[in-house]
Amino acid sequence: MSIEGIRSNNYTQPMNTQTTAKPQEKCGECPQQEPSDHITLGGVAKKVGKFALGAGLSVVTAPMNAVIEGGEKSADAALAASGLGQFGSDDSLLKDLGRSVIYAAPALGMVAGVVAGAGPVGAMLVGFALPGALAGAGSAISGGIDGAGKGLDVAFKAGEKVGEKVEGKLGKIAGKVADFATSVALGAVALPVGFLVGSVNKGIEFAEKAIGVNKEPKNLGEGVDSLVKEGLVLYGGISGALGGSGVVGVGVGAGSGAGSIATMVKGGSAAVVGFLEGVEMSFDLADQAIDKLTKK
Repeated sequence: MSIEGIRSNNYTQPMNTQTTAKPQEKCGECPQQEPSDHITLGGVAKKVGKFALGAGLSVVTAPMNAVIEGGEKSADAALAASGLGQFGSDDSLLKDLGRSVIYAAPALGMVAGVVAGAGPVGAMLVGFALPGALAGAGSAISGGIDGAGKGLDVAFKAGEKVGEKVEGKLGKIAGKVADFATSVALGAVALPVGFLVGSVNKGIEFAEKAIGVNKEPKNLGEGVDSLVKEGLVLYGGISGALGGSGVVGVGVGAGSGAGSIATMVKGGSAAVVGFLEGVEMSFDLADQAIDKLTKK
């Protein structure tokens, strides 16, 4: 037998080293994939929705909150400065009525501003000014009465001294006549002057308290702030005084003008803060609303 035959008889087939492919996994066991064209209200669309809703709400909420905060602060400032802000068990009906008028003043002032043709901002400022104008006028009248009383007291005391001196020289009757004549003459001057001085002082004092003038500033910033506020009060007082006529009109006008400027500034500052808070509140509400609507 040839070598070739032996080789052919002993030849064995080589084993197949390739592994058998595993059967394909069932589709149920495969992870489900979202279709690439599936759209959800998320990402940029959700943010845009929140912004649009927040901006829409803020158109109403922000101005409303500004009006509420500004009106409340202007009324509170007027009541605190006039002493009506302190409630007591023995408060009179007149005092309670005064508080009610001051609290209602911002709304009444805004309505009056709208009727007069003022724009939204102008009407709002009129509303903030009215509590100070009313309370300032009341303070000025109170101060004027007190000042007039002090003026008459000075006149009567001066008359008594003159009467005593005349009585010592010309007798009792002459002394009485001199006393009466001096008191009447001085009273005719002291009464209006005392009313004017008292009303202006009381009105300016009210306005300083209402706007928050710091009489003892601790640093430069507080000093500048107080000077600015003092200047605004004086400007309002002078403007009001120039608009009045007669002793009573000038005195009450000074108090009313200074007070209106004071509560206008106080209310305006609070309105700015209230407006920003209203915007923030609007976007918070929009954020919560969109989250609830898109919650799965």
